[in-house]
Amino acid sequence: MAPARGFVERLSTVEGRLLRLEVVVLASAVVLAALVLYGATRRRSSDKLLRGVMWMAYSLSYVVVSYAVGLIQDGPFRGETFVLWAAALLLIQASAYAAPVHSRREFSQRKKLLLQHVLQTALVLWLIANATGRNASYRAAIWAFWCLNVLKTVAKIVEMIKASIPDQSVKLIADYMDVEESLAGVGDGEPPDPTTMKGYRYIFHGEDTMVPATRDDMVRQSDGKSVVTIDRVYRWIDDEPGYSGVEKDMARDFCLAFALFKLLKRRFYGFVPAEAGSPRARDLVCGGLIRPAVTGPDAAFRVVEAELAFLYDEFYTRNVVLVGARTYVCIAAAVAGITMWTAFFGTLGPGYHRLRIGVRGLDRSVTVLIVVITAGLELCQAVAGFSSNWRYVKTVYRCVRDDQPWTNRRHGHLWWKESITPPATRYWDDKVGQYVLLKRFGHRPWNILSWLTLYLVEPRRQGQKRGRRKRLPQERCSCRSRRATATSPMASPRCGGTA
Repeated sequence: MAPARGFVERLSTVEGRLLRLEVVVLASAVVLAALVLYGATRRRSSDKLLRGVMWMAYSLSYVVVSYAVGLIQDGPFRGETFVLWAAALLLIQASAYAAPVHSRREFSQRKKLLLQHVLQTALVLWLIANATGRNASYRAAIWAFWCLNVLKTVAKIVEMIKASIPDQSVKLIADYMDVEESLAGVGDGEPPDPTTMKGYRYIFHGEDTMVPATRDDMVRQSDGKSVVTIDRVYRWIDDEPGYSGVEKDMARDFCLAFALFKLLKRRFYGFVPAEAGSPRARDLVCGGLIRPAVTGPDAAFRVVEAELAFLYDEFYTRNVVLVGARTYVCIAAAVAGITMWTAFFGTLGPGYHRLRIGVRGLDRSVTVLIVVITAGLELCQAVAGFSSNWRYVKTVYRCVRDDQPWTNRRHGHLWWKESITPPATRYWDDKVGQYVLLKRFGHRPWNILSWLTLYLVEPRRQGQKRGRRKRLPQERCSCRSRRATATSPMASPRCGGTA
């Protein structure tokens, strides 16, 4: 007992509190960095261990950061070094909001956490105002980190406000689809071709430039330059020289998935699809999706897979507000420059004052690690922004709208990507999960993870226990595209006995 008592007493001293602060700051940075890197993928993982670690990290991150800020506020640590740590943690925490959620309940919980983050931002501002020291490098980094944190927090608040407002574009798409068949010129003598999308005028992008109007106004607006339909996208892809059939096929499938994603959203807003039961919709499923494509027999599944990925981003990730490519580069370059300045001039220059307590040079090492982690995360987010599905869609839209080839696309939009193919991201593991209801009917879950995270993780119900995920046989993988199309909004008609 005596050694343990002595250890506790040493932790209660100023040196012990400083050591606790340094450990907590590093632990917080690592936990938040894991959240930011996980959020950069913006995809839900089915790995139980990874999901459990991310849930625990997310639920504990705010407690740990609050504890670190509390140590700085309550203790004799008023120097710019400690305030720099708090500002860096605050910025990393603001970036962690991109971590994907796994249910609507978790999304609601983030509103409360956002309020806590706003309060922490005000508290760190109070620490900045009362900080002591004359290290110009530290002072510049502190204000840069805090201001960037404010910008990210305001962006997240605006994003949540937009999420709470009904999406008017869904109703516009629904009204447009009521007259789309007549706009496409069906019945004029030429049958629609689902392989080239001739006769299909589904909106690809640009509906935000349209206003609710009558049918005649719909015709005029859809013929405008700003509204790009899927048939225009297909013609633009076909006219692109220098690309193989596989590359063009992948681009067509991805753009079709984005157009179908807009149609699928109507079901979640209570709109009845106007094209349900239409022969054109049946032909699109049977002749456009289920076809012997150049890319293999899984083209239909790839379309539905990308369609559901867009839908998941829309309802759960809520991180689809695109920022210009130059903004990404400027933010990453500014943070990297401030990091180099702080790491070399702040900790190694004449403005650095060594602490008289604690382990010699440990505060310098902690400072370098914190600012390097901060800069690395900003660079990772910039790279993830460049390679996102949403940026690819926006780039294709601008090329089609402005009648520009892919090689002459707007500077700064996917400038590093020479191929016309969409970003390579795999969502399917060739495995299927299953719930055996009769076998697990009497199962009573403990829900320990839900209790530990203060019900941030939604508790499971009685009998809800998933079995081991099974890998699909090779012959099943080659046929899964037909079954996957059942989730498409136009898959209700039957074609050849396959739904």
